[in-house]
Amino acid sequence: MHIGGGESHSANIYSNYGDNPRRNWFNNDFINGMPKTFNKLIKTVIKKNLSDHTTTPSGITTKDKVFFISYSEVLGDIYYSDYKGSQELEGNQYEYYKINSNRIKYINNNGTTSSRTNWWWLRSPSTNTVSGYNWMLINTDGSANRNGGASIGGITPAFCL
Repeated sequence: MHIGGGESHSANIYSNYGDNPRRNWFNNDFINGMPKTFNKLIKTVIKKNLSDHTTTPSGITTKDKVFFISYSEVLGDIYYSDYKGSQELEGNQYEYYKINSNRIKYINNNGTTSSRTNWWWLRSPSTNTVSGYNWMLINTDGSANRNGGASIGGITPAFCL
């Protein structure tokens, strides 16, 4: 599932994933909108998160049923050298995301049967805030990128059964 075209990280509102308003939405409105029988199957998980927009090896933990996926859970430690070793803090790459085509997300195009690719946010902050990039994301081709938190992109809810 991918929710696209209208979600931002609202970078001016918070500086870490724990304060993300979409995290709160995932674990309240979104999950409560699922069928109760399915909702009961979803397990609460504890996720480690990089604490801020630096390469400092510190982090916070969050306890959620529905969560954003991290940079290292999607890409391991490829693409950006400042994320080498981030698995220690944010988790190892999921098998599913080792296949590039699984990182490409599609959204329905205005209720028609056609669809288009959409980039999507990760929970990992960018360490490059000098140029105004605040959060990591996955491009429409499955590669990594960084963008300002107020940019409009998709979000991909993740959960464990």
